[in-house]
Amino acid sequence: MKRKKGNIKDHGSFLKRLGELLSNGYSLTDAIEFVFIGHYQGQDAIKQKMLSQLQNGSSLSAVLQSAGLPLHVCTQIYFAEMHGRIAETLIQAGKYLHARQKDREALMKVLTYPLVLIFILIGVMILLKSVLFPQFQILYSSMGYSPENNLRIFLAIVERLPAIFLLLLVLSVFGGALFYQRFQSRTPLKRAELLLRIPLISRYLRLLYTQFFSREVSFLLNSGMSINQALSEMGSQTYRPLFKEAAGRMIQDLRIGKSFPETVEFFGLFTDGFLEVIRHGERRGQLPQELFIYSQFCMESLEDSGKKLLTVIQPVVFLFIGVFILLIYFSIMVPMFQVMQSLG
Repeated sequence: MKRKKGNIKDHGSFLKRLGELLSNGYSLTDAIEFVFIGHYQGQDAIKQKMLSQLQNGSSLSAVLQSAGLPLHVCTQIYFAEMHGRIAETLIQAGKYLHARQKDREALMKVLTYPLVLIFILIGVMILLKSVLFPQFQILYSSMGYSPENNLRIFLAIVERLPAIFLLLLVLSVFGGALFYQRFQSRTPLKRAELLLRIPLISRYLRLLYTQFFSREVSFLLNSGMSINQALSEMGSQTYRPLFKEAAGRMIQDLRIGKSFPETVEFFGLFTDGFLEVIRHGERRGQLPQELFIYSQFCMESLEDSGKKLLTVIQPVVFLFIGVFILLIYFSIMVPMFQVMQSLG
């Protein structure tokens, strides 16, 4: 399955159909054959590559990674190969990719019209600066009009708005490049700690980290593994370096006598309620079940937060556009009113 721009939805369909075939008793090779026959005709080279990799002993997660699927999906498949719930994981991963694609499409719909308006307004500002404002200045000079100090400052700011936007853009790009360079030089845990300091995204990241960790640990525990074994499996994967490093340190803490909740609390990666869920699950002897239930709760919270974010973004953008239009209006009309008053 070839990775192309914009085919996340295809990946979701592929995973979902593959999981459904496996749940209906198909072998993995037969399921891949059937999916390509029914829905991906003309991609025989990709199909043969996947089948060849499987025959040569490659894991399904490695085969899907080579086919261009997102690493977070490959990580779920990797753990599914450990706990045995491959079909269920494939179906859930497919549904997840479909949901994320819908979120992206909704975000694009929300932002497209405002962004077009912003570019038009920037063009209008450039036109005002290069054509209209000079004409007004000539008119004011011919009439002997000189704006008051406050108005002069306001007009100077409006006239320089395109330059201000350009300067902010350059500074943003430079700052982003500097941040990325420093970000890449850190360990995965240090990167996560840095991102969690950003107020706007910290809540989403904690939910995301908690959902992934609780779900995979619950499946591994349900398969008969101990906490140490589950963390060892998490530490052996290479798809998610953050959880590889975190699991390694958790194992070290467990070896020196710390409890599982204490090791989790040390990192600060997870939601506040996660520790209480672990303690409650251990007291009742139902830690795998409660971790899975909590992972579903985190996923629902992520989806709700995404929908709320979409409802906030567009009004904020339109508010910005409205302020921008008012600035243009006042920069033209206020001097005109003052000129009329002076003539009167």
